[in-house]
Amino acid sequence: MIERYNAAILDPDACLDNLRQAAGAAQLTLTPAASAEELINSVVVDEPDVVLLDLEMPGLSGWELIKRLREVSPGIPILFLSANPDWSALERDPLIEMVKSPCDPNEVIHRILRLVHGVSQEDSSHRYRLPNLVVDELRSDSGRIDAKLVADMFDISVPVLARVIGAGEQALYKTPDAKSVQSKLVDFERIAWGLLKLTGSVKGLRIWLNAPNPELDKELPIDYIKEGHVEDVAAMVEDALLGHPS
Repeated sequence: MIERYNAAILDPDACLDNLRQAAGAAQLTLTPAASAEELINSVVVDEPDVVLLDLEMPGLSGWELIKRLREVSPGIPILFLSANPDWSALERDPLIEMVKSPCDPNEVIHRILRLVHGVSQEDSSHRYRLPNLVVDELRSDSGRIDAKLVADMFDISVPVLARVIGAGEQALYKTPDAKSVQSKLVDFERIAWGLLKLTGSVKGLRIWLNAPNPELDKELPIDYIKEGHVEDVAAMVEDALLGHPS
């Protein structure tokens, strides 16, 4: 299901002209503002779900505007566009994200989803999950995720996949797209979606999965997956896709 949000925008980057047509898990209704005062008024009157700002805007600094926005709407999520993002600045406010400009409209949508669905920085035990993004190559004719197609794309056996997701091997062979295993296969689809976007091909996906990864102490991501850490790898892929520090 497509999620719909209202976004107030100040000094929108040219890429934002394509946000209405961007593919993904959300659709934005954009309300542009010509000045900081107009933006603040829009936040008060229209109560948007998110605010988009250019960090290098002339005149009023981004952080000064943030202070004023917080006075009128303390909990509103804010997405900064910046040619030179300072990721450490995110520590100032848990309801702020950044994206490097010029930006990919789909990345903007993904970061907005992180903001509106995310949790505060105090809850470090929780790993944010993007809404499920469909990979057609992993879907059966029924539209559900197919375990055999997952095993094939990830180049692992069905018995290994059954062990990882805690499903019966014979049942998985018989009904690989059973409703009962869909929630257990979602993290594989998250990984596939991110890696196909990052690498551009199934071959690239397999290369990434089978290369020593410094974030995993040089362990192979595919081995980490086989050990049952599928959600951790999915979160790592999403962070890499969004350029977000781990």
